[in-house]
Amino acid sequence: REMQEELGVNVPLVHISTFIPSNTKLGHFWAIYQGKLPPDWNFSPTEEVASVIRMSMKEVYEKLKSVPELVTHGCINVFTEFNRVTK
Repeated sequence: REMQEELGVNVPLVHISTFIPSNTKLGHFWAIYQGKLPPDWNFSPTEEVASVIRMSMKEVYEKLKSVPELVTHGCINVFTEFNRVTK
């Protein structure tokens, strides 16, 4: 849903994990899905996202470690869980 709302992407998804983050205040279940962008996809700004930067997963994890204040705790929770289940 977030990919569609924030990026305008509508692709088939594969369920990766459902979890409750250890630092959640609301106790909600979170789910991670993975999809593959079509090679010809181009980003168009949305109400929620002005721009995107393509990064490898290695670059994402390096950025999360070096400058964690750039992202929300929710983003850190998702990448922590994704890393845990895809090792």
